[in-house]
Formats: sequence, C-alpha cells, structure tokens
Amino acid sequence: MQLRRKAWRPLLTTGRPANAWLLPILSHCTDAAGRTVPGAPPPGPRAEQARLEAEWTIPFDVEAMRQFWMPTRFKTRT
Repeated sequence: MQLRRKAWRPLLTTGRPANAWLLPILSHCTDAAGRTVPGAPPPGPRAEQARLEAEWTIPFDVEAMRQFWMPTRFKTRT
C-alpha cells in the first residue's frame, strides 16, 4: 500500500507536530526490500520507542488525524 505523498504532505513534514501522529504507524512499515519507508523515523531509539508505545498511542493519533482533516473534509463537501 502506498500513501499519496502529496495528499499526506501536511502530516509527513518533519518538525510539524502533526508528524508525530504518524510515527508509531510508520515505525512499523518497511518497503519490499525491508527498508524504512519515507517519513518513518530512522532506526534507533526514537523508532524503537514509537514501536513500543504504538499500541497505546495509535488510537489517540488516529483521532488527532481525524480532527486535523475534518475542516478539509467539510470544505470539499460544499
């Protein structure tokens, strides 16, 4: 499965608070060659922490992403 990078850019931009919502998910993702996917934390303590805390943080991160995209969703409906 591939992300539409242009559509997800607001969440993939490093340094933005929203980027942290994707880290627990992306830290589990690899490409066909086993390399980390773009946007994922590089191997190391940050990635390991994101993987270890994922089961507790992902539900909150998904809700945060939902709230982030809500204004965009309603704007495109009208």
